[in-house]
Amino acid sequence: MGVAFSDDTNRWTELEPGSGVFSYQRKDPKFFSLRSVVIKLNDGSVMVVSPIGAMSDSEMSEVQQMGSVRHLLCPNHFHNLGVKKFLQRFPDAKVLGGATGLPRLKKVLVTDVLDVATIRHLLPEHVELYVPEGLKSGEVWFKVWTKRGNVWLVSDAYFNMNNVPFNLMGMILRAGGTAPGFKVSRVFRLIAVKNKAQYRAWVQEKVSSDKPIAIVPSHGDFITAPDFLEKAVSLI
Repeated sequence: MGVAFSDDTNRWTELEPGSGVFSYQRKDPKFFSLRSVVIKLNDGSVMVVSPIGAMSDSEMSEVQQMGSVRHLLCPNHFHNLGVKKFLQRFPDAKVLGGATGLPRLKKVLVTDVLDVATIRHLLPEHVELYVPEGLKSGEVWFKVWTKRGNVWLVSDAYFNMNNVPFNLMGMILRAGGTAPGFKVSRVFRLIAVKNKAQYRAWVQEKVSSDKPIAIVPSHGDFITAPDFLEKAVSLI
């Protein structure tokens, strides 16, 4: 059995009491799961990672109660669909992205997008920004130190969708090697990986140094199976 975390299905849940890191997973039986994360920053504001456009007004109000929404992060250049809705609600928020993903994000969103590295100094001590080597999609990760161990927050690098619908979407997910279960999708390999050897070596080094107890993906349940660290490298 892996480490247990509180269920964040269709509700905001703090990763660990006092961590200031909150997770929300939107599940739709006919679609695929989406996750957004909120990180409280040193100045009292919050950063919303991968804003979800389908979030209800009450769920967005919960975010507002966590702190002033000043930053919206696209954790790769594909995770931008919810940004415009959040900007309507929080017009003063700045949009952030990984360096290699900035050109596409600026083109798609038709707005200025800043390198997430510019707000590194605002992250609390127990949260560290990671920009994986060997990728070209602007993928951004975070390492969160908890009392039980390190937790990785990733974007599309890993999937863990266990309940796949039996419809066209489900067929697409299976065909793309995206589901079911703990996966690295064929799509990610094709459009996000620039240098496989470099990326794999970087992940191996981080696995060895961090020994994370869980991976929190943008799509699917927390990854905590006993052998997930070995798979995190071997699946690449």
